[in-house]
This record gives sequence, C-alpha cells and structure tokens, in this order.
Amino acid sequence: YRRQRQMCIRDSPPGHIFRCCWEVFLAIVVVYYNLAVPLRIMTQYNCNTASTATECLSQWHWSLLIDYMGDAVLLIDFILRARYFAFRRYEGEKEVIETDSGAIWSAFQQSSRFALLLWLILPVDVMAPGSGYLLCLRIAKVPSVLLLPDIVQSIQAWLDHERGISISAEAVTVTHLTLYTAFVTVWMTVGWCILHYNGAQSESWVSALYWCLTSITTTGYGDITPVDTRETAYNLGISVIGPTIFATIIAKFASYVKK
Repeated sequence: YRRQRQMCIRDSPPGHIFRCCWEVFLAIVVVYYNLAVPLRIMTQYNCNTASTATECLSQWHWSLLIDYMGDAVLLIDFILRARYFAFRRYEGEKEVIETDSGAIWSAFQQSSRFALLLWLILPVDVMAPGSGYLLCLRIAKVPSVLLLPDIVQSIQAWLDHERGISISAEAVTVTHLTLYTAFVTVWMTVGWCILHYNGAQSESWVSALYWCLTSITTTGYGDITPVDTRETAYNLGISVIGPTIFATIIAKFASYVKK
C-alpha cells in the first residue's frame, strides 16, 4: 500500500484524482488570465496619477501578485508533465502505465501542450523596465486560452474512464464557445472603453459593455456611436466578428438542446 501511495504521489498515474483536480485548477488559472489581463489594462489606462497612458500601464498593480501565482502554476505544470505525469500505452491489448522519466519527457515533447507551455512560462515581465509597459506585457499569457480544449478533453476522459460519467461532444463544444464568447466580449468591451471613453470609470465600463452586447447581438440601438475614424474602424470590425461568434454559439446551443 505504501509503495502504491508513493507511486501515486511521485509518478501520478492517469487515473489518479490529483490529475483531474490539477486540470480543474489549471482551467481556473487560464480563465483568470483571460479576464484579468484586459480588465486590468482598461482600469489602469487612465489611472489619474500619471500624465500619459504609457506611465499608467507601467505602474505596479496589486493584482499582479495573483498573476505571478498563476505563472508559478504554469511552471509547476510544465515540470509535472515533463517528469511526473505518467501515461497509458498499449502493448498489444495490454494496457501499461508508463512511469519512466525519459519516456514521460519524450511523450511530453511530442504533445500539443509542450510548445505552448514553453511560451507561457517565459518571464516576459523582465522586459518591463525597458519597454515601460508592464501591464501590457501580461498579454503574453492570453494564449493560455489555447490550453482549454486540451484541459476539457482531459477532464472529460478522466470522468469517462474513472467514474463512468459520459459528457457529450456537443456539451463540450457549447462550453468552449461560451468561454470564448465571454473572453471576446471582454476584449471588445475593453477596446471600446479605451477608444471611446479613454479608460474605465464605473459608468463608462457599463456603457461600453452595453454597446458591445448590442453590437454583437445586432440589436444596435444607435444611442452610442463612433466619433472619429479609429472608433469607426473598430466598430466595423466588431460588426463583422461579433455577430459571427454570437450566431455560432446560438447554433451550437440549439443543436445541443435538440439532441
């Protein structure tokens, strides 16, 4: 029993509950990155304590402490997958749990997560003193959203294999689209808030979100309109991208409900 328990901790076989809990924790970090980064840029763009946006975006913000905890999680995730996360392989019809560190490293290098995690653990913040855009450099963590499909697939496979809980492909697709729509909506709102309102105050954030939702749902009351060429170009882009995304998620959700 002690030997099996040590193997679970040291080599973490695919069926261990730690693997599922870790994927859920990693998903929370990814969601945080993709919501916190744009919202922080928006709130700090016009900080009222500096003369320019560059100075505002170079200032320290307390929420960066949470970001750095997320960075630590990604680094730990890279180490776990490179050394400790055992995987299943088959010798004929026999299932084998591979715990050899060399084989684990080799399999990790060939996985879809390797290059992305390698990018995400880069300490881009060291460039902040030279660039003057500390908060904008956190955008480098936004590609973590590409981890979500693999994370959801891993959780889905664990539930199916270990608990016999089957989740349909349509439900997974709707989950993906809902999250992506939320992320895109936040970025669209942030962009309009910066362009039209020069940063976020409580009323401008609500107005920008209202404009964004009426635009992507093609409601468009026309009470908030662009006032210069930059805002007009931005509005044109939103008018193309937003409704397309909204229509896609409605179609997928309708398909899921029908089935």
